[in-house]
Amino acid sequence: KNPDFRDAAMKTLRFAAYSFAASAALALFAVSARADHDHHNFETIDELASHVQAHSRSLALEVRRQLPGDANYAHVVADVNAVYRQSARIHSLIHAGVNPADLCRDVRKLDSLVHHLEETLSQVRPGHSHYDHWTRRHVWHGPDLRNIRRLMSLIEDDTHALMDEVHTLESLVSARPSGIYLSRPAISIRFGR
Repeated sequence: KNPDFRDAAMKTLRFAAYSFAASAALALFAVSARADHDHHNFETIDELASHVQAHSRSLALEVRRQLPGDANYAHVVADVNAVYRQSARIHSLIHAGVNPADLCRDVRKLDSLVHHLEETLSQVRPGHSHYDHWTRRHVWHGPDLRNIRRLMSLIEDDTHALMDEVHTLESLVSARPSGIYLSRPAISIRFGR
C-alpha cells in the first residue's frame, strides 16, 4: 500500500530477474566453452609445451655453461629465453581456458622461434679436442655442442609434434558448422566460423 515499498519491491524483483538472467548466460557460456574444449583433447598440446619448456630450461643452463665466450652468446641466450617464454605461454593458455585460434597462433610463433634459434646456433663455432702427449689425455678447447644439439633436437621434435596437433585442431575447427549445434549434453551457439 505504501508506494515507496512497492517501488523497492519492484526494484528488488527486477534486480533478482537480471541477476538470474546474467547467471544463466554465464552458465551457458561456461558450458559452451567447455563443450568447445571437449572437441579436441588439449592434453597432448599441454604435455608437448611442457616438454619444450623443460628442454629449453635445460638448454639455457647448457648455453650459459658452454658458450659464454662465443660472439653469439647474447643472441643465443635471448633466443632460448624467447622459446622458454612462448612454451610457458602455451602451457598457461591451456590451463586458463583456450581459444583454439589463439593457441594455433602461439604454437606457430613457437615454431618460428625454434627455427630462429636453430639458425643462431648454427653460427656458433664448436670446440675441438686433441691428444695432449704431455698429460697423456684428450684436451677439449671451446664449447662442446653435443648436449646443446641433443636438447635442440628434442625441442625440434616436440615443436614439430605441436605443429601436427595444430593442423589437426585447425581441421577440426574449420569442419565445424556455424550456427547452433548439439555437443554431448550441452548446446553450443556459434556465430560465423
